[in-house]
Amino acid sequence: MFCSHCGKQASGNFCTACGTPLAASTTDAPVLVPLEEPADCSHLDWSTMTDCDLLLQIPAVRERIASSAAKSEKRMTGEQFLELCDKFISPLTAGVPLVPVAKISVSFYAKLGVKTGKARTEYVRSPIGSVIVDTLCSLAERGQELKSATSAENGCVLEAALPSDLLSFAGSLIVTLEQSLQATRVEAVTVIPGQLYDWGKSNRALNVLFAQLEQASRAA
Repeated sequence: MFCSHCGKQASGNFCTACGTPLAASTTDAPVLVPLEEPADCSHLDWSTMTDCDLLLQIPAVRERIASSAAKSEKRMTGEQFLELCDKFISPLTAGVPLVPVAKISVSFYAKLGVKTGKARTEYVRSPIGSVIVDTLCSLAERGQELKSATSAENGCVLEAALPSDLLSFAGSLIVTLEQSLQATRVEAVTVIPGQLYDWGKSNRALNVLFAQLEQASRAA
């Protein structure tokens, strides 16, 4: 503190240099607010979660996806696949009620103009959260980049790329995961525009997906 009369540094009630009363400081001392720690999701039971964004905040989930991506022949790193997940899986909008997963599926199909195509539906005897993570791991292992993801009140819809090859053009794989009483309903649809036949590509993609989901369910 400095004296307002003589400018000398002073303390207490009076200036020791000139005796002028010292005015009390009206400026409050700054209050240091500790930085908020990021939410710790490691202790959560994520096996029944349907929120993809929350699932991806759990270290164990990210480690599993990264490990699967490392096995990809496409040589996509775990970090690259997780970056795509973080980009397309956004937090749910606060205050907006969630709709059933079936309504989201319809909007996906309408957007792509899907009327017919290769489709398969099976029930996986694992909780919805576990099957969502297993699906992301399957996509990562096969190098199928995630194109979009939408969470619903009872599941989610994932859209992934179906890469082109010597026999067919590129397409999309749409996976709808819906929670049921004792299992998870998984509907997978492949869409390859621009050609009449895909020479078994869709069936092979569906076979691999459901085989990996079943294998993961048995290992759990």
